[in-house]
Amino acid sequence: MSLILHEQLETDRLLLAPLTVEIAEGMIAGDSELLRTESRLIFPDPFRLPPMMMDDYLTAVSQRLRYEPSQVGWWGWLFFVKESRRVLGTVGVSGPPDDTGAVGIAFSVYEDQENKGYTKEATKAVVDWILAQV
Repeated sequence: MSLILHEQLETDRLLLAPLTVEIAEGMIAGDSELLRTESRLIFPDPFRLPPMMMDDYLTAVSQRLRYEPSQVGWWGWLFFVKESRRVLGTVGVSGPPDDTGAVGIAFSVYEDQENKGYTKEATKAVVDWILAQV
């Protein structure tokens, strides 16, 4: 069964897939082969997380989505090149809007993909998705 079973976002160059329990746990385990086999995405080999992305965050995402599976998308997205399916980074989301309507966003991109506009493109897609949800 594929790990990507949810809605994907699309931009000119990228596809974005929401973090799921399975993807978060595969990333925590550092199992690039499992992630490649199950998601058809290409992660660095040997596996490494995008800079500034932490196991603690992925553990929290996994736990939250086990408890609230309907919140897929509200805890983060992987972004990857359409043609090659190479993962470039993540856009993290702080969860559904708080009582004031605020949502936090952070991003992380592999160093060799910096300054190519990918993060801006991916973040805009996630912001558009958030605005469509509220």
